[in-house]
Amino acid sequence: MLEKKAEILFYRKEYGLAEPAYEAYLALGDSAYDVLKNYGICLYYNQKEDKALLMLGKCYAQNANDPILNFYIGGCYQKLKLFPESIAFFKLTIETATPHYLADVYHLLGQVYGQERWFKESIEAYQEALKLDSTKVELLFEIASTYEEFNHSSTMAVNYYNAYLKLAGEKAERANYALGRIEKLKEELFFEK
Repeated sequence: MLEKKAEILFYRKEYGLAEPAYEAYLALGDSAYDVLKNYGICLYYNQKEDKALLMLGKCYAQNANDPILNFYIGGCYQKLKLFPESIAFFKLTIETATPHYLADVYHLLGQVYGQERWFKESIEAYQEALKLDSTKVELLFEIASTYEEFNHSSTMAVNYYNAYLKLAGEKAERANYALGRIEKLKEELFFEK
């Protein structure tokens, strides 16, 4: 009954009333993750950041990939004016809240835009995918080749091909093609002048 009462108050956002209900329930010996997390959130909203960090820290030891948990830990540090810690946890919140597959979705969206000849949208989707997962260096190649088709922007294409070769290094799957395109585009740029 105590747990149910605490949960109802919590979900109604009546944190002042939920806090003692959680305390009474925790006194019975339960230390389930969700109970500790919700109690810690109540403490946060009741301006008890030090105590909240203790509860939320116990949860963090169990699951460091919970974006809601990381958000409230970051908020506690912010209220305590421990800004470097706050920044670290807010960044972790962003990282853990972003699904790992989202970069792949943007990548595929970029390809479809390119097939539709919507080059501006294609480049934007590729760039978003790259922001979400900077290890996907093959995206740089796709951005470069899209720039070539988009508006025959030789300078931008060369820049992206070079970035691709530099970041991919020996793992560049299309290094020979990129090098050939760079040489060809530089020739075109030379003759344009």
